[in-house]
Amino acid sequence: MKLIRFKPLPRVHKVFIFLIGMLFLYGGSAVSADAQPQGQVVSLSGDRGGDLFIAYPQALYRFDTQTGKRESIPLPGSVERVAALVTGGAGTLYLAAPGTGVLRSVDGGRNWDVRNEGLSSSQVTGLIRHAAQPDTLYAVVPEEGIHRSEDGGGEWLLMHAGPGEMTDHLIHSDMPGSMQTGWIFAATRTGVSRSMDCFCLWREAGSLPGEVTALTYDPSQPSHIYAATGEGLFLSQDGGQSWSELPAPGAELTALHLTASGALYAGTRDGTLFRAAPQTENWERIDVF
Repeated sequence: MKLIRFKPLPRVHKVFIFLIGMLFLYGGSAVSADAQPQGQVVSLSGDRGGDLFIAYPQALYRFDTQTGKRESIPLPGSVERVAALVTGGAGTLYLAAPGTGVLRSVDGGRNWDVRNEGLSSSQVTGLIRHAAQPDTLYAVVPEEGIHRSEDGGGEWLLMHAGPGEMTDHLIHSDMPGSMQTGWIFAATRTGVSRSMDCFCLWREAGSLPGEVTALTYDPSQPSHIYAATGEGLFLSQDGGQSWSELPAPGAELTALHLTASGALYAGTRDGTLFRAAPQTENWERIDVF
């Protein structure tokens, strides 16, 4: 039998084959700029133009709910972890980042400035906006309480320690019946507590099974409050007096947002985004990436 001898490959060919092998081994993920971010969805927020803003611990995205297009929003260099992203008026964004505090962008996220004057600490873990006043914000500082700013974060004032066992999830609703302009709903490890936004009285808002992991409300019906727990998704149609269970996507929910059109969006602990169309109970997975 005649032996066939192969000539050694030139060095440049060996290098090329090695690189191709590495790309095959890792599936190209190490060089992909569009890889899906890791971690849970930490917050969802929307604007009147139909954009949904999705915050992950190390990434921010703007998602056009009409066209399905998404755009990455660069994080400021000082931010190590995102806690919440909130939309303001006229393209303004507010960002909560533990260790950095509250940041504001007036150009859609291209530039940011720190807005911490009056905060008891830069360890901000929760941030929401007033239902009807875009410049009024509420920030959570653990072991201190809830701070309020009425000038877009220019100056903060500590308002209240918050309810017992409060976590980082808050919403403001302009539901009628308040002595001032609305109500604060705060997630706790045992359910939801609510107070008029004068911070004059906290009380339990109905009964829910376990720690609340996400909250939102219906801007067109401000007494309609949505809450997620480890047991599922719940709706109160009377401002937290009573709750009924709704169909859920089947994953642990960490963020909720109801759009002006009535579509309900839900983010999960594994980073997936779901949507339920208005007046329906059917959930569909949204492939943002």
